[in-house]
Amino acid sequence: MPFTMPPRPMLRVSVLDFYGMENGPVYLESEVSVLVLHEGKPGWFVLTMPVTDGDACAAGRNVLGTPKVMRRITLERGTEKYVGTSYARGGRTPEFTLSMDAREPGAPAREVLRLISAVPDFYVLRGKVLRVGGLPAPADQLERAAPAVWNVRLGEARLDYPREQENLLHRLGVGQALASYWGRMRYRFIITPR
Repeated sequence: MPFTMPPRPMLRVSVLDFYGMENGPVYLESEVSVLVLHEGKPGWFVLTMPVTDGDACAAGRNVLGTPKVMRRITLERGTEKYVGTSYARGGRTPEFTLSMDAREPGAPAREVLRLISAVPDFYVLRGKVLRVGGLPAPADQLERAAPAVWNVRLGEARLDYPREQENLLHRLGVGQALASYWGRMRYRFIITPR
């Protein structure tokens, strides 16, 4: 692989809800990514990307080279709390549960969000590295930069997962959650690999 590790290792764990697709299925997605360097530039290398729709799974694998698999995912939204659970194969045992309480996270969390917001995803498709995405502004400034597109809430996260050898997060030795945000994004886009 054409990737190296940065001086400070980081993981990104997400739960996404594609709740209003104009063209394509409505589905949930979760992912676990590790921060890597490619040609000296940082990006998220996605280790696993469960989804709840077969078409989204196939499209991600074929168009971008994402490691999508079919799994059960749930997402609960409250006024001040968000809880996403991604389940292991078979749909009964949680692979992880990511919870966020909406509140001011503090300066260290805001600094982490500023550092990682513009970082793109790296996928490998037919032996080539694709660079996709990256936010146009730090997560805590997205709503101010584009209020018609973004609604963002910062918070404090908790990540729970089974401490068993077969669990990916356990094998990776995940530490304390550093920063979190919930974002609602409304815009049209087309995915075209580079």
